[in-house]
Amino acid sequence: MTPRRAKQKVETAKVESFWRKPSLTQFREKGNIGAVQVTIEIPDQVARRLEGQKARLAEIIDCGLKQQGDARSPHWREVIEFLATGPSPEQIIALRPSEATTERSNALLYKNRESQLSEAEEAELDEMEQVNNFMTALKLEARKALSARRTS
Repeated sequence: MTPRRAKQKVETAKVESFWRKPSLTQFREKGNIGAVQVTIEIPDQVARRLEGQKARLAEIIDCGLKQQGDARSPHWREVIEFLATGPSPEQIIALRPSEATTERSNALLYKNRESQLSEAEEAELDEMEQVNNFMTALKLEARKALSARRTS
């Protein structure tokens, strides 16, 4: 049985109100602004959760898309290929980013400090942060597994 779905319509005016936030002033000045009216079907439960968030709907969707990660990106690809080898907890803890990833990260961080990141570079830096957060959590779990193994 498929779950009931409610149609949630994103009003153009609501999306445009999101763009008026001061944090997006630079984005708007670059001429990268637009609004599209979208109709989607979502489960009733999700529609209820979004009810109080209509003004932030575009931001919520954008954050969700960023959190998805792109398995084709070199940053996620590195992690996926490593995990596909079935590493031990010790190998997980010892893993470090490749030289190319480290160099790219340093270049992006420098440009970020100088406020010179393009939109694509900002997205790439955000993705690198997500990969780093994932690896931090993975290493924490690996340490717990090692600790449990030593105490038993």
